[in-house]
Amino acid sequence: MAARANLRGLDLEEHSLEPVIQRTCAECGTPLTKQEIEASLETDGPFLCTIHASEEVTLDEDAEPPG
Repeated sequence: MAARANLRGLDLEEHSLEPVIQRTCAECGTPLTKQEIEASLETDGPFLCTIHASEEVTLDEDAEPPG
């Protein structure tokens, strides 16, 4: 007996993936404001409160180490 593919359970419709939105700071757990959430979505960065976002340091790959 040949195996038959079961297509009834297969969903062929397109689905958009919504971004996962965290509502709390990844560092301290405080609830985020709408502006903090929007800033995190725009930068594709971690979800951080204003205090922890201001402490975030981006590393410059082209910079030479001192010395």
